[in-house]
Amino acid sequence: NEMNLIISDTYPISMEQIPITKKRKYTIIISRDNANDTNRYDSPQLVKKVVNEMRNLPQIIDKVNVFATTNPQNTVNIVNEAFKLGERANVKCVEVFQQKRDGKRKFEEKGKIVYKQ
Repeated sequence: NEMNLIISDTYPISMEQIPITKKRKYTIIISRDNANDTNRYDSPQLVKKVVNEMRNLPQIIDKVNVFATTNPQNTVNIVNEAFKLGERANVKCVEVFQQKRDGKRKFEEKGKIVYKQ
């Protein structure tokens, strides 16, 4: 079973931006609470929120689709701390979806697998 993880850091993300093939999946939305701040900060608090959510996933979840507007360091920390360190032995695959640069900045239909067990 798969789920979506939406991490809204530097810019808000709406469900309208998520590929239609993923919209009906169970979804967790995590935000840095950045209403007026689009600067890209290293945010250990944001990483910790994501790690905590991943630790509490139902055991049936084995694939996570990530849609994020995070700074690159936060993305690396999230992947390393939430998935690669064995915290979630049941998560076998993490697929990250790239956001388009034009229009409504929708996410691509196909992601890139960044972790596979």
